[in-house]
Amino acid sequence: MRRALALALILAGCTADRPTPRQAPPPWAPPPPRATTPRPAATRPPPKPAWQARKVVADAVTVPGGRRHIVKPGETGIAIARAYGVPWDRIVAANNLAPPVVLRAGQTLLLPSAAAVAAQSVEDRARAFRVDIDDLITGSEPAGGRAPPPRAAPRPAPA
Repeated sequence: MRRALALALILAGCTADRPTPRQAPPPWAPPPPRATTPRPAATRPPPKPAWQARKVVADAVTVPGGRRHIVKPGETGIAIARAYGVPWDRIVAANNLAPPVVLRAGQTLLLPSAAAVAAQSVEDRARAFRVDIDDLITGSEPAGGRAPPPRAAPRPAPA
């Protein structure tokens, strides 16, 4: 058995080395197109907004000649008067309050309109800001508008 194995090895060593022919891979061909029908796009209903449109209604109460204020805990009459720019004695008179005036939380007060401040005259504004009255009236622009750009001086004729 050993002899047969040795003979097989010797014969295998005597054979010429011939590469085995390789087979070329088959050329690549794109797959045949599949017949597909286009799917209709999914239609979703439009999302509902998180808000709802409502008509705007003012909740403020219009009071002729002033406004109303509800007294909060800890508020004083003077503090209310200062907050609205109305003298305290005018608030007392508008609400028919008698001394000693005691305000209670939740009490509604009528606040008369603050006294109208007279508009300043042009002279007063010029004096307050230390500017010339003409600058206020013209807005710091010259009365005749802007000056035209200067013209070039004529050149003497060549001699």
